[in-house]
Amino acid sequence: MRIVLAAGTILLFILAALHAVLPKAYLLAGLYAGGGFLALFCLKQDLNLAVSKAFALAAMVLMFFYFATFFRMIGELSSTWYFGALAFEAASLLISAFTMIVILSVYSCRLKAVCTGCDASHRALFSAPEVRESE
Repeated sequence: MRIVLAAGTILLFILAALHAVLPKAYLLAGLYAGGGFLALFCLKQDLNLAVSKAFALAAMVLMFFYFATFFRMIGELSSTWYFGALAFEAASLLISAFTMIVILSVYSCRLKAVCTGCDASHRALFSAPEVRESE
């Protein structure tokens, strides 16, 4: 899973760099970079609960922004949109939105975990630490 998150991080930073050189795409470049930083912080193991909540909220907002912007574009796209001038921008938004689903699921799993018994040796990404019953 760390490889998938690292690939998502690299993808979002590449999209940010590519959109930074396009005219009038600076806002999208910043939003792709923000998604890249959220993906980068997914790789960090020891985030506290408040930071995880804030990052989960930011990931959700970015994901909905990517999807909403893509679906607003649909009116401008023709039946062969993937050959047109907006193909790069539309594909970037769609790929970024699906990448944010993975990132949001990581933060969601971290928020569901009951970490009363976690320690630094717990390295599972998508699982909550086991809660041991007192004997």
